[in-house]
Amino acid sequence: LRLDRSGLNRRICNGGHGESTRRRVMEELSSLTVSQREQFLVENDVFGIYNYFDASDVSTQKYMMEIQRDKQLDYLMKGLRQLGPQFSSLDANRPWLCYWILHSIALLGETVDDELESNAIDFLGRCQ
Repeated sequence: LRLDRSGLNRRICNGGHGESTRRRVMEELSSLTVSQREQFLVENDVFGIYNYFDASDVSTQKYMMEIQRDKQLDYLMKGLRQLGPQFSSLDANRPWLCYWILHSIALLGETVDDELESNAIDFLGRCQ
């Protein structure tokens, strides 16, 4: 069974058009691996956000496009201190997550404090 994710996403986001479509979607989802299902759900969420954005007025679109800098920095700093339990399955990717978090902080024009920098260097050193 080959899943047409874009078509499946459209059917879900457009309300599905009835019980038979919902049943078919559930059957298609049940045939996916856990990773495929998780990826599909994320893609579906993003598709829904794009639809909401497209249907919004210009002032709402402008607000949605603004980077909520303080919230982003708080999230990144928290992530750098300790990745949450939802990332435990990504242990092998933690060095990359650390890199991307540090890079994102730098792109926002910020730096980390000396202790956090030292901890990140120590962590990355132990990953070699």
